[in-house]
Formats: sequence, structure tokens, C-alpha cells
Amino acid sequence: MPIHFEKKIKVAKLHSPLINFELDEQEVEYRIDPLLGHLSLCPSSQKKKISRVHKKLDNELLDDICAKTKKNCFFCPEKIDSATPKFTADIFPDGRLKVGEAVIIPNLFPYLEHSAVVILSRSHFLSLENYSSELLFDALKAALIYLKRIYEIDKVKYAVLGANYLFPSGSSLVHPHLQITAGEYPFCYSKLLLDNSKRYYEENKVNFWSELIKTEKISSERYISETEGIHWLIPFAPIGNFNIQGIINKSNFLELSENDLKNFARFIAIILKFYKRQKQSSFNFVFYSGPLGEELDDYWLNFSIIRRPNINKVYINDMWFIPRLMYGNIISQRPEELAKIFKEYLIKIGFH
Repeated sequence: MPIHFEKKIKVAKLHSPLINFELDEQEVEYRIDPLLGHLSLCPSSQKKKISRVHKKLDNELLDDICAKTKKNCFFCPEKIDSATPKFTADIFPDGRLKVGEAVIIPNLFPYLEHSAVVILSRSHFLSLENYSSELLFDALKAALIYLKRIYEIDKVKYAVLGANYLFPSGSSLVHPHLQITAGEYPFCYSKLLLDNSKRYYEENKVNFWSELIKTEKISSERYISETEGIHWLIPFAPIGNFNIQGIINKSNFLELSENDLKNFARFIAIILKFYKRQKQSSFNFVFYSGPLGEELDDYWLNFSIIRRPNINKVYINDMWFIPRLMYGNIISQRPEELAKIFKEYLIKIGFH
């Protein structure tokens, strides 16, 4: 059964005060995720709303926040040794692990039985264009070393590697860092991906992710590029604004090579520079892995990144009851439009 991209367009009608109460007809596009069936909405009004509500980057405010938070930042080099926790000796005998500028430490307030933080840089703040591929590679390498070590010790199955940058993303700190958690049970979204990938494989005798890439390549509307086995595309039904996805034919973190990490790091750095070009400053990303140590025929590891609102004097967030409690996604830009401007950016910077 071929992958089906389901979408419908409806029209909302109102008399708007913005046009002297004349009739305003606004399109709302429904999109259904082809694997999970989740709903993404692309209302034509969202760009206009975002321009009114989500303000442009306030560099003066950001500079002020960085200066104030640096004073007591325990991720900064002068405080790491005295103010951050250490791993037990069975994990890392020295208590912490360093890879280039990256330093991995236990999470002081663990979410799961295995929770760690990778301090990504000595710099307290990084503008998005300064997230270099080298910094990202060292951080990803440190994370993978940690995951391999805890798997040796505990045979833990379900691991997540992600990032929140700046307060609008949910981060409690300015200093750039990644987070790793691993435990006995998968998070809900990971379980949905794994269960539905298995269901699709059993029903169609083919891997969903392989079929998705093949289908997206044919249309080329949302497919971006391939970097040595990692396929990059804009999802048909995004889970957030400026959502970009990477997919690799590996089941879980433990199968990734250093070259895979370098290719992920290289393209993530490009995405963040693109976000900066779009006057963005805050983001979330996550890697969705299959169970550690299990080579699956039905699942491919994938990566997803979204941009979040810029810092503002009046707190604004784009996570409200529809995305947070109803698991519906409100998108300001159609995926095909995002793919077009991202491809144009790649051509401009000479990416190939």
C-alpha cells in the first residue's frame, strides 16, 4: 500500500475589524501524518498572527539576559568543577567526560534512572550561526560514549537525546547544552513511532521510512538532500514550525558511527544558520531511537528540529492547549514553502 498524504482545505469566515468588518475568508489546511495519523493545521492567518504576537529578536534584551545569567552559571568553565555533579566511578572513573569543548555530567535533577547533560561549549551564549559542526560533533560523540557505557552496565533500552535552547524552548539555562535520558520504558511519542512502524511493516512487508524517502524523492516537494546516508526533508504534517527531519537507515543510537555523527552535526549546524537567517534564536531538537541493542527491520532512527519563539520582554510561548493537551500542531508555513526557501538557502551557501 503506497504512502498516502491526506490533506483537506476548509474556509473560516468572519467579519474582521482589521478590514473594517468586511467579510474575511481564511483557508485552514488539514494535514494528517501518514504514519501516526496526527493532525497538523496550516491556517492561512498564522503568518499574520505570528508577525503581530511573536516579536523579532530583541538583541539588546538577549544581551542583558546573557550578562545577568552568566554571573551564576554553573555550566561556565570557571564553575564546572565546583558546581556540577559527577558520575559514579562505574560509569566514568574521573566523574565527568570531556570531548573537545563538550563536557558530559549527570543531570542534577534526573528525569529517569539515567539522565545526563552535555555542556556543549565554553561560551555562555551561542548565536545560532556559531553552533559549529565541530562543537555539535563533540557533543554528540560525548553523548554516544555515555549511552554505550550505560548500556554496557544496565542494558537500558529506551534513550532520548535532545536539546532546548533559550527560555522559549523550555530551557532553564542560557548556556548551550544537550540532554540525554534513558530508562526502562519509551516516551509516548517514541512508542507511537515504533508501534506504527512495526504495524506498517507487518501490513505492507516494507519499511515505512524507506518508502517515505522513496515517495518524497519522487515528488521532490519536501525532500531536501542526502548527506552520506542521512536523508533530510520537511515533514508533510509538521510537529512544529520550521520542522526539518533527518532519517538514517540505522535502528538505534548504538549503530551510529562517528561518520554518522559528523554528518548529523554538519547539517544541524546548517539548519541553525538557516534559522538565524530567518531571524530566529530558539529551538528544540530530538533524536528518536529504537531500543538500544536491537536491530529492527521496521524502524529507522530519525531526527526532528523545530524553531521556537524569540525571547520577549512579555513572555510568549507557542505551546498552548491544542499542541500540549490535544497533540494538534499549528503551523505558520506550509511544508512545501519551507522546503523551497531552505533549498534556496542551501544553493546560496554552496551546499552540495
